Amino acid sequence: IDSRGRITEFDVPNPSSQPDDIVSGPDGALWFTGPSGFPDFFIGRVTTDGQFTGFAPPCDPDGACSIVPQGIASGPDGNIWFTEALRNAIVRLTPSGEFTFFTITTPDANPSGITAGPDGALWFAEFNGNKIGRIDVSGAITEFGPVTGSPDRITAGPDGNLWFTEPFPFDARIGRITPSGVITEFQLAAGSQPRDVAPGADGNVWFTEQVGNRIGMLRMMAETDCDGVVVGRGCLGKPWLFRDLADAFAGRPVQPPPAVGEVAAVMARHARLL
Repeated sequence: IDSRGRITEFDVPNPSSQPDDIVSGPDGALWFTGPSGFPDFFIGRVTTDGQFTGFAPPCDPDGACSIVPQGIASGPDGNIWFTEALRNAIVRLTPSGEFTFFTITTPDANPSGITAGPDGALWFAEFNGNKIGRIDVSGAITEFGPVTGSPDRITAGPDGNLWFTEPFPFDARIGRITPSGVITEFQLAAGSQPRDVAPGADGNVWFTEQVGNRIGMLRMMAETDCDGVVVGRGCLGKPWLFRDLADAFAGRPVQPPPAVGEVAAVMARHARLL
């Protein structure tokens, strides 16, 4: 879909693959999971002009030839990483198609969401294991928890921590874990069933409520007692980010993006100050 809302659809070569999760890859293409992609399309790659490539690992000598990929993320090492349910593993996939499986210590953990963390590692949720895991790019896994419920999706937050959802109706929580492994959980209304979670440009954490039929926001400053939000490379080429953050922290509506003329004036002033 382009910026004008025009939609183009590309048919996946394996019609039964059931494409699910998707991420921008380090090569400029999009990579996605195909949980039903047997025999050759468990992980798919599609270029922006619609050219597909399918990937499948060699058969497991001790098991079946099928896998069930769930969450997918682009790693800081230039590879694709995804969670896999049947082999209970986190998987590294190189752009050339080489699979490496790293088994999770907790049996039948059912790893789901995965994201690149602020520390150069990948972080993932263990839905059945009731834990949050961390895997570095060499494959070393550390598990934290347990958490109260079953964690599902996970994202890097604007505060340097990781945030995750606990969607079961009797859970209904948003969780936070620091890079050192300290877990805090925030209770939502019963039955809201939070599903996915993402950082907002306003410095808060936003999430979907699948059953509650709402979009939720967790106000970082008011509800987490954090003292501030660290701004790194996000301000490069976008100096008005500080204006937006000041508005958000003060409870004011975030202003519309600057017009082209305002951007040009900022660029010209920057050039004069060099």
